[in-house]
Amino acid sequence: MNLAVILAGGSSKRFGEDKGAHVFLGKALVQYVIDACSPVVDEIAVVVKTTEQLEKYRKLIKRVDVFLRDKERIESPLIGLLTGFEHYRKGKAVVLPCDNPFVSSEAIELMFNFLTSEFSAIIPRWPNGDIEPLFSVYDVSEMLSAVKKAYRFGKLDLRSPIKLLKKVLYVSTEVFKTLDPELLLFTNINEPSDLIRLKKLKRKF
Repeated sequence: MNLAVILAGGSSKRFGEDKGAHVFLGKALVQYVIDACSPVVDEIAVVVKTTEQLEKYRKLIKRVDVFLRDKERIESPLIGLLTGFEHYRKGKAVVLPCDNPFVSSEAIELMFNFLTSEFSAIIPRWPNGDIEPLFSVYDVSEMLSAVKKAYRFGKLDLRSPIKLLKKVLYVSTEVFKTLDPELLLFTNINEPSDLIRLKKLKRKF
């Protein structure tokens, strides 16, 4: 079963408002991510931080199977991933942030195709060694076990559970240039100025 876990529980301090709910060119930012996932997954879960946020997203966005609220009040992507993976417990899941308007179905499908039974995770890696743990596909059962172990030891970064996985396939970001030569598909929105810059790009959303 192919799943999508979209993390929308961040505080968005630099942005000044809930990024995922921000309407950009007629559509909430999180909806771009949902629309990209829909053709290639069996179920989509959006993980939020508060009950109020959960109710807002239910009214705002479409084509979501499950809305989940973070299990802990600690703000960390690891908590969002723990919440989503504890709900599913098995299958393959792409994990994505809520603020990535350029993510594509083709890129998601490519990562799912790479995740054979031989690997625990497929993680894009830049030439400088930086990785994209929030733009990756995981074996849910194995990653859930690793996340729980990292959390027990007070590790809230995503690199800690990844280090506990049996075998990770790091895929060069260069591979994704066949789908997106400029690699805009890895673009996240951090500040309002980022949206102004994106509006100037001659790209279809």
